[in-house]
Parts: sequence; C-alpha cells; structure tokens
Amino acid sequence: MKTREPSKTVVFVANLPFSIDDDGLKDIFKNYNVTSAHVVRHRVSGRPKGFGFVELSDEEEQKKALEELKNVESEGRVLVIKVAISSTNNEKIKIAVSTTALSSVAVF
Repeated sequence: MKTREPSKTVVFVANLPFSIDDDGLKDIFKNYNVTSAHVVRHRVSGRPKGFGFVELSDEEEQKKALEELKNVESEGRVLVIKVAISSTNNEKIKIAVSTTALSSVAVF
C-alpha cells in the first residue's frame, strides 16, 4: 500500500535547463538553508531529465522558498517549484513474468 503525503522540507523543481547540475540547482536556493539538491538524471545516458529536488532545513524555509521563488528563471526558463509529494511503499509486490507466458500472446 502506498501513502502519499506532502513533504514538509522538500520541494520539486521542474523546467530546469538541461545544463544544470546539483550545484547549480543548489545555487538557485542560495538564500535558503539547503540540506541537499539533486537533479534527476536518466539512468542509462546520465543526461538530466529537467527536474530535481531540493531539501531545505525545515518547514519554514520550505514555505519561504516557495513564496519567494515563484517567478525565478534559470537560463531563460521559468522554473516550476512545488511541494514534493513523498511516497512510501508499505508493501513490496514482485511480479514475475515468464517468457513462456509472453510467447503465447497473439499480436494482431
């Protein structure tokens, strides 16, 4: 079962320029007490996906950043900054797919 709750310290940052790295993301939040900043990258190519997450020291810093960075731009792109939604897995379900089961599927 998954539960989803708004984070009290993490923000989601979208529409990032593809040239930005973790330090660049952290620099956007330089006026706030940042615990960590992470640009999400493609597993295989390593290229940035255009979004990331910033963890701030506490809920007040998060609220302050959300309010003050509403129209911030980076390399001409207006960033979208929102409260991150945390997702926790209470159950882990593994699904095994057999290749023999797949071979019996007809494609029309």
